[in-house]
Amino acid sequence: MVLSIFIGILDGIGLSMFLPLIQMVNDSGKIEPAELGKLSFIVEFIIGLGFSMNLLTILLFMSFFFIGKGVAQFFTSAYRVKVQELFVEKLRLSNIKGLNNLKYKYFVMADVGRIQNTLTGEVDRVANSYNNYFKAFEFGILVIVYMAFAFFMNTQFAILVTIGGILTNFLYKTFYDNTKKYSKDITAENKVFQKLIIKNV
Repeated sequence: MVLSIFIGILDGIGLSMFLPLIQMVNDSGKIEPAELGKLSFIVEFIIGLGFSMNLLTILLFMSFFFIGKGVAQFFTSAYRVKVQELFVEKLRLSNIKGLNNLKYKYFVMADVGRIQNTLTGEVDRVANSYNNYFKAFEFGILVIVYMAFAFFMNTQFAILVTIGGILTNFLYKTFYDNTKKYSKDITAENKVFQKLIIKNV
């Protein structure tokens, strides 16, 4: 979560550097920090460091923020893979222990396809779900950071975009519901498939 927030801030600052760049191109080298709204502190900070605001300075700072974002993204991805590996290992061991602790009567009467599918295919699906969940979480944090930057720059435009985002979310609700339904259907079909394989063997 901390790395995702850090990535969002670096990306937001890097993107906000496009504003002085566009301003410089349009106004022939002139930059007005006041026109950046509450984000003018970025330009003021660069000037405060002793840099003159020219095209090269802006491009260098943009590169710095985007390279920093890339490095943070690399460490985030590496950490996510490590956590996913530990999560899958724990899940597999937990399932095996659970199987070993089953009462014999329940085991004999249980759906063999369901047991097989739970121990194999479903673990991979849960691992993929974990990965997608945390990607969605990361993108959610990026949206919050971008919205914060948008509110700093232009509140009216940010409110308009927020309303559009909420309306779009209602539109996608049907897709979310269908995804849940089809996910359950896939699990049920995989269970039958595994049972047929075991019977065939």
